[in-house]
Amino acid sequence: MERRLTQWGGIGNHPKILLPKTDTGQHEADQPSSKSWPHLLNDTPMQMTALMDKSPWQTHQKISSSKQGSKVYVASCRQSKAKSRKLVAIRKIDQCPKEALKALKVTKNEHIIKCDQAYYWEGSVYLIHELIRNAVTLGQVMVNPWGPLYAPEMAAICLGLLKGIKYIHEKLNMAHEDITKDTVLFTSEGQLKIANLAEKMLCVGNRSQRSDLVSVGVILSEMMQTSPDGDQEGAMDFKDKCSHQDQTAATLLNHRFLQQAQGPTIRVEYVYISDLVAVPSSVSVFGR
Repeated sequence: MERRLTQWGGIGNHPKILLPKTDTGQHEADQPSSKSWPHLLNDTPMQMTALMDKSPWQTHQKISSSKQGSKVYVASCRQSKAKSRKLVAIRKIDQCPKEALKALKVTKNEHIIKCDQAYYWEGSVYLIHELIRNAVTLGQVMVNPWGPLYAPEMAAICLGLLKGIKYIHEKLNMAHEDITKDTVLFTSEGQLKIANLAEKMLCVGNRSQRSDLVSVGVILSEMMQTSPDGDQEGAMDFKDKCSHQDQTAATLLNHRFLQQAQGPTIRVEYVYISDLVAVPSSVSVFGR
């Protein structure tokens, strides 16, 4: 269980928490109304519910924990009415000011791990995330023994990344700034998920959206090094364009290289084998 917790949480130390700016420059009257414009709110970020001065363990029961950069727990919801309690991932962030929670928003994008609630208790913030069971990192997929990534899989990964990044840049008006092969996860169905975004909302400073696009190019470059399609002209051109100043996530989504993807998911065999070999066993793996 501990291995899968670290996969969900990503790799690396948690960044320093600073106070957010309270003036966003957008007035309440400018926000779309859920009654008059319900179609505009389908993917519109909403303010996150923050429970102040309340322990998360009043409403959740710890099951297991892991520590890598910050403390991560798997817990069940005590208040769940279902016969089978819902499982969530809870990340504890120490020495975080209470005011920082004002920056948290609930995301509505299939390529971003959802965080829909936060607690503030005894100087620490507890972020309640959806639990991605049996998740594997892109880094694990890249070295799995089933076989290398070919152009369609590399294009699918870049497509999923850009869909998530476009949402972060345009809907949240921020940047992630830590998109790597260790903070990009895949569900057991092969769907790409970007991790650690809620933590980035708590950090205020100069945000470089350009760095997220450059990260896509870096990730593609790493995949190309072991791919039989690594010298493909379309992939090379896409990688180069990721670092161009005039490119955005929206414009890169129109690149011809991405047309090779059969949707923003990868073949489930990659995920299954990557998860399988992460646990010592006597299972034999057959190549493609």
